[in-house]
Amino acid sequence: MNTGMAGRGRQDQGVGDEPPFAQVHLEDVPRQRWTLYSIVGDVLLRGARPPEQVPLSECLVRVGCQAAGIDVDVRMDDVIREPELYIPDADMRRRVLNLSACQTYALVCKVVPQLERNGITSVLEWGGADESGVAKRAVRNALADDGLWNTTRCLLDAAFSAAKDADARERADRERAEWERFERERAEWERFERERAERLAIENKMLMELCMISVEKQNDFNRIESKRMERETDEWERAERNRAERERAERERFERERAEWEKAELERVQMVKMQWERDERERDERAIIKDEMHEEFFNIMMEKQSDFNRIESKRMEWERKRRERVERELQKELYIISMEKQNDFNLIKTGIKQVTVIEGLYSSVLNVTWSCVKSGVPDKPLGMEVRGGGNVSE
Repeated sequence: MNTGMAGRGRQDQGVGDEPPFAQVHLEDVPRQRWTLYSIVGDVLLRGARPPEQVPLSECLVRVGCQAAGIDVDVRMDDVIREPELYIPDADMRRRVLNLSACQTYALVCKVVPQLERNGITSVLEWGGADESGVAKRAVRNALADDGLWNTTRCLLDAAFSAAKDADARERADRERAEWERFERERAEWERFERERAERLAIENKMLMELCMISVEKQNDFNRIESKRMERETDEWERAERNRAERERAERERFERERAEWEKAELERVQMVKMQWERDERERDERAIIKDEMHEEFFNIMMEKQSDFNRIESKRMEWERKRRERVERELQKELYIISMEKQNDFNLIKTGIKQVTVIEGLYSSVLNVTWSCVKSGVPDKPLGMEVRGGGNVSE
């Protein structure tokens, strides 16, 4: 059976005359560093490897037996459950089962499942079981073997006692370490307070010295500042006197320049006035000359206009006469043409069978041409032969 227990290797030695499941006393328990959370299977193994990790061949080698007809690769947890199946020889089986490791394996394979079935998997659960011991009694009744139960109880009680002692020692060590840490912190705090007090004293002393130095520096500064103020006052008074002298000299220079400017301005005004009077005289003269020129130009224009009007009247008279002559000629020609057309119309109307018209006969000054004969055939020019019946031929 695989109980999931970590192995702890040690050399098992066979004891051929030791009865199986011998009673174990507290002083026989190996000195292991058990804790309250150690697995009960590890405690019962007492440092041996788990049976599922040990082959049968190792046990046969310890007892000095040959492995004829035996499966030497089978695990010891299977051998412990059914030894007759895997070791047929009774003497060999007895010698193998009498090994201390095999007795331990038998203890583990029989007890651990019962403990786990009743809710006991660790040393803490074994020692902290219910007050009435119901789980332990159930395990004892299930084992039905006082020797096996006594061995289990001794091993687990010893492991629980060792774990409690270790836990108490660890708690005491923690408390002692905590107390030592507290003492160190208190000593450190006291040392810090002393150093802080010393620093405060030194700082106060330094502050006093700084105050004295600052007072001395302030006195020196005030003395230097008073001297500087006196020197600046003297310089300012001297600068004020110099500025007053410069202003007086500047005013005198300004008065001289103003007098010179007024004199020059008066001369310039007189010159401008003279120039203006001269310009006025010249402008009056130019205006007189301009008026004379305008009058002369007007007279010339009037003469030109009268000549133009006379010529224009003559031209208009000539044009009127020419138009009248042309109109008379046109009326005469139009009268002749109208008479000729009337004659032609009369000839056509009286039934003349053939009319010969000379081309261009009816051309006139106005370029008027009678291009159609009223015979029922339009758009035929003159110079055509018009025969009866409406037939037209050139």
